[in-house]
Amino acid sequence: MANNPTVWSAYSATKAAIFGVSDLKNLTTASGAISVAIDNTAGDQYAYLELLIDLATQATAGGSVSLWFIKAIDGSNYESGSATVFPARAADVIIPVRSTTDDSQVVTVGPVLWPQGLFKVLFQNNTGQTTTNTDSLTQLSYRAFNDNVVTA
Repeated sequence: MANNPTVWSAYSATKAAIFGVSDLKNLTTASGAISVAIDNTAGDQYAYLELLIDLATQATAGGSVSLWFIKAIDGSNYESGSATVFPARAADVIIPVRSTTDDSQVVTVGPVLWPQGLFKVLFQNNTGQTTTNTDSLTQLSYRAFNDNVVTA
């Protein structure tokens, strides 16, 4: 009987930023930001997400960042969601943030199921604190990949 293991593909060439350098600065708690469209028509199945977050003061215990993938399943009309309107469904990803006085934190989560086609990422700050007012100190990035069946 042949052994056909499932293996991960190589990561995409580099990690990619989801938001611009100033999109996530000075976000008060419970406020949000929405990305430009991400084109996954190539069909990557999964991604690791990396959050670099810098808060003005220590995060509240149990603080997190919530992410929704706002999909356009017909290729042009997106699900309702904006920087001030959050979907009535559960977040697709919740990234916990430590309650610490460190200047910044890096948190990696995944693999997460990566949406097919066009989608946007809606970010909500639920840390209990405001992100710092400096470009590039709060960023969300990803590296997408697939699983492949390899015939031995």
